[in-house]
Amino acid sequence: MLVDLSNYFYASFFVAQNDPNQRTTEDKNAYWKYLLMSMILGVKNKYRPKEVVLCIDSKNTWRKDEFKYYKARRVLKKEKDTTDWDSFYKTADSFLDEIEKHFPFKIIKVDKAEADDIIAVLVEELIGKQIVIVSRDKDFCQLLRYDNVKIHNPIDGELVTCEINPGSFLSLHLLKGDSGDDIPNLLSDDNVFVNSDKRQKRITQKLIDEVLSEGIEKFVIKNQLIDNYERNRKLITLSSEFIPENIVTDIKYKYNTMKSKGDFETMLAYLTKNNMPSLIDQL
Repeated sequence: MLVDLSNYFYASFFVAQNDPNQRTTEDKNAYWKYLLMSMILGVKNKYRPKEVVLCIDSKNTWRKDEFKYYKARRVLKKEKDTTDWDSFYKTADSFLDEIEKHFPFKIIKVDKAEADDIIAVLVEELIGKQIVIVSRDKDFCQLLRYDNVKIHNPIDGELVTCEINPGSFLSLHLLKGDSGDDIPNLLSDDNVFVNSDKRQKRITQKLIDEVLSEGIEKFVIKNQLIDNYERNRKLITLSSEFIPENIVTDIKYKYNTMKSKGDFETMLAYLTKNNMPSLIDQL
């Protein structure tokens, strides 16, 4: 079970912050921990994996080095909102330390890597083993190209299904880019999301049909979009082919050498101490 925990960290944090029943910072953080642990143990109980790996984003990412506009608007948004992000990261790191000490899970965080990178590398490393990726991020649909991979959405509790085959999904993802990460579509300039005078060029249904029928490579060559294609392919494709080699090596090394510490007794003690008796049945 490969858990995209960074993604869920943010989602559960804002749920806890906005819950009217949690009045103090201490209450909000306690509820945040409960939501995280409930998700992890709930999915673990559902699939009964032999191993649980919690995958964590580094604060820095190689994609930012590769493409300076990567997630640029998120940085600006964080600077303007009122959330105490220093406190968020401090609490999140503290919680990860607690999990590592009390639970039999591997926690993998590698400098310059995102959780997506860790999951992609481990999927390739664990060929032949049944894998459940736990994430609400649809980008992982491209990893359904591996027959041994399933994706569980922790928000609705269901397995993710891809409306089209994983190869076509990736082709359309490369075509459309990823506005959430400030990656432009193939028709648009690098700085389209940070320049107020620019707008993305429209991707029509005709272009989508053309890509699906002819293939992304033929479309790119015909329309002379090679530079933009290489930009998107490197930033979007989840494969060790595009992740820097030193990061791939670090991920594999951490996975293969890390030993989990916790057992049933330490988990039980942690849940009891943190007033989470309702989760004990899921151990």
